[in-house]
Amino acid sequence: MFKYLIFILYIKIFLSASCVQGTNFCSRCNPVTKLCEKCEKEIYIPNENGGCSLERKCILGNNHCLECQEDSILCKTCEDRYFQDEIGGCSYAMDCEISYKGECLKCQEDFVLVGQNIKICKSIYSEDLKNCENVNSVNGLCDKCKEGFYLNSGDKKCTNTQNCHFSSFGVCNKCSPNYYLDKREDKCKEQNGSLLHCAQTVDGQNCEICDDDYYFDEEGKCTSIKYCAKEGLYLKCQKCFDDYYPTVSGESCTKEKECYEGNKDLGICLKCKSEYYIDFQDGHCKSNREENDFKYCTKSDNECSECSYGTYLGNDKHCSLSRNCMESYNGVCIQCIDGYHLGKDNICSQVENCIYTDFYGVCTECDDHFYYNKSSKMCEEEKENFENCKSTTFDGSICDKCKKDFYYNKTDHLCYSNKEEGDFYKCESKSELGEYCISCIKGYYIGNIDHKCSLIEGCDISLNENECLQCDSDDWCLDLKTKKCEYSYVIEDENKKCYFKCNITNEEGTSCKECIEGYTLKNGLCVDESHCKEKNEDGSCKKCITYDDDPYYHCLNKDFGCVETYFDFCENCDNVLDFDICSKCFEGYKQNEKGECVEIN
Repeated sequence: MFKYLIFILYIKIFLSASCVQGTNFCSRCNPVTKLCEKCEKEIYIPNENGGCSLERKCILGNNHCLECQEDSILCKTCEDRYFQDEIGGCSYAMDCEISYKGECLKCQEDFVLVGQNIKICKSIYSEDLKNCENVNSVNGLCDKCKEGFYLNSGDKKCTNTQNCHFSSFGVCNKCSPNYYLDKREDKCKEQNGSLLHCAQTVDGQNCEICDDDYYFDEEGKCTSIKYCAKEGLYLKCQKCFDDYYPTVSGESCTKEKECYEGNKDLGICLKCKSEYYIDFQDGHCKSNREENDFKYCTKSDNECSECSYGTYLGNDKHCSLSRNCMESYNGVCIQCIDGYHLGKDNICSQVENCIYTDFYGVCTECDDHFYYNKSSKMCEEEKENFENCKSTTFDGSICDKCKKDFYYNKTDHLCYSNKEEGDFYKCESKSELGEYCISCIKGYYIGNIDHKCSLIEGCDISLNENECLQCDSDDWCLDLKTKKCEYSYVIEDENKKCYFKCNITNEEGTSCKECIEGYTLKNGLCVDESHCKEKNEDGSCKKCITYDDDPYYHCLNKDFGCVETYFDFCENCDNVLDFDICSKCFEGYKQNEKGECVEIN
């Protein structure tokens, strides 16, 4: 029955209305109702016959009108939230000239129709649209300004100030990012020098207002850190205001000298340095090294609430070096929770007779005359073929690691003493055929050539555990005075520059005697001449090759020639402790906040 009524209704519509686009002043027809949806500009309203009516006429109850004027032309009273239009109806939009069923079709003169679901009439003289040429019909904001004006990137308003972000009635209030407002000329200029991160200046030299989240330092420059007196590279504070201290990270200033991490906007401490805890009751950093209830604590509010890395909060609100600890004293566990056993390392383990466990609570060593069976995950009594054994393979069938002072023989899977001087002194594991050592006990290093254990890292051939005869030439330098191997890639002490790219030093250990391949010995130092592109008259390097010539970045160092660096476009880097600190950029480049060389715009 309902479908039949709908069908009858459509038949009536089709018989009574016949809209033809472009005729009867109609510019757009509805294909379903056959009524006009939109009339030509000078026509007032679509009528029920599928065309457009030229006459103004108020019909009571039609187009949301409740009461017509005496002449029956305009509406006198509209429904709530509706406004009178100019043709006798009512519209959602104030200042509407033509509406249909409450929706505005055309605004009055000097108004534009904007909006998507609910359309309104907006004055072309409003602050948003002043000096605007094209208005966005959806959001009601300006898309294009009149000639001689610029569209702000922030509020979409028009001003005669280029690079303006926010304005009021054509006057710029705030410039776009990386620009400051020069009040003398009412212009937005690019931030640089003392006006970096500045939002506004009165005299063009001294900053009056900093960018958001930036603050004045002692020199009147803008810094990203509150209470910072002088900012350095990488947005780190070099010096704070009086009574404030830079945090370890250098990213904030706080009242606490021992502060590691602070709130850069408030100047309060959030996290203290290692071996200190933050007391939230008074906001101060206090030592957690002392023998008291706060040893190893990092956060406290009258009682410890958080422990330092590697320690755990027990039921007694004290920090312990052991997980699953119920009661501790100065970080040492004295009682475990039910189901756990206290080992000699004062760590709680679920394995009985376990004396040492790792970070994850897995047993690493059992008590005397016991070994750890990885299959049963228990400490079992020593038996034949498991004497002096520390742990087994995962199937528990054979030993795979020996106890202290014993090394593992992969041939017969037994443990032998490593305390006597010889090829297996301090050895931990023997090769498959049993002819040489392949790993040393903790604290000792295996030689890549002689396969002997020594206390010297990077040693290939050792005379004994304390003296090296030959180092790994790629990474280490042999100091003939100490007979030790020193790292040759990074200069950690300026007095030991001779180790850099050096193979062997002189007898006094004060200068290099032999450089690694590719470097030239000059004045006791190893210099890279292979990456020099242009030389001075005296033969010294003047300019290094660029990235276009070689897939690595190089910069010129006065001591070591052309050295590899992290940054591109760097011409000189004279800081021997860090070649990634640039001393001079290429012409046309400058250093940014990160110390990188970037092109000057």
